[in-house]
Amino acid sequence: MTNPRLVQFWSPDPKANKLPSWSPYAFTLDNPVNVIDEDGQWPTWVHNRIIKMAFKGVLTEQEIKTLQRASWNTDNKEGAQRPENSPEHYMRMPGQDAQEAAQKSVDFINKKKEKYKAEADKDALFALGEGMHTIMDETSPAHRGSQLWEGINWKKPGSLLKALGHLTKELDLFRKDEDKVREAAKNIREYYERAVKEKKEAALQKEQQKKDDEQK
Repeated sequence: MTNPRLVQFWSPDPKANKLPSWSPYAFTLDNPVNVIDEDGQWPTWVHNRIIKMAFKGVLTEQEIKTLQRASWNTDNKEGAQRPENSPEHYMRMPGQDAQEAAQKSVDFINKKKEKYKAEADKDALFALGEGMHTIMDETSPAHRGSQLWEGINWKKPGSLLKALGHLTKELDLFRKDEDKVREAAKNIREYYERAVKEKKEAALQKEQQKKDDEQK
């Protein structure tokens, strides 16, 4: 609970145990420029902010949350940060050509769009959210050009420092360049609109084909 007039916290974060290394009274992980906390319980990262910017007033709150969960899943599912999965983050693994990696990223984005067209309801939207994550990553200078990603090896301090440097660079980007945030929001909005249009066209074609078959 907070006192907005005094800008003081009256009680600790109810989910502070999820991040034991941070003070239970810390706000947005001490990074209010890049992270927002709408309900006082959990910070929302850059990807969530972009998704909300792109779809506020367009999709329902629940639909927006589905997209945000899908984006989070792309970064946090088992094996997500392994080098072989770099294209899902618009990056490349060691020994991989940047152009090849970029194509794999595009293929991943298109694969998720096709899944959206084939699925229904939340499953469809979730698939699209995964593709959106890659599109958002492509906008970031920390990713753009399919930069090298060697993964995270918890046993190697150098690996952890590189990962931290990457995260800092990515967060710092959105603090200094609001245009990149708007660009990313525009890109995922266009991706969504294109997918919706193609899905409707496919449904109409299927219906027409059914009518044609019945008349034969």
